[in-house]
Amino acid sequence: MKKPIKRIGTNFPAGSTFADIAAESPLLVYTIPECETAVNKAITPVDNNEAAIPPTPVQN
Repeated sequence: MKKPIKRIGTNFPAGSTFADIAAESPLLVYTIPECETAVNKAITPVDNNEAAIPPTPVQN
């Protein structure tokens, strides 16, 4: 879809209201859970996506 996330002026809770998260933001890429990498020998820590810094919620 490659669309940004814009949650201002909506009925989302205050803790999940963000001004703008770009469509290609690394924040939108999930990491593989540690419990999966621990038991799945085909996945190494190098295969995982980098963690992103979460955005700061804004006031509506």
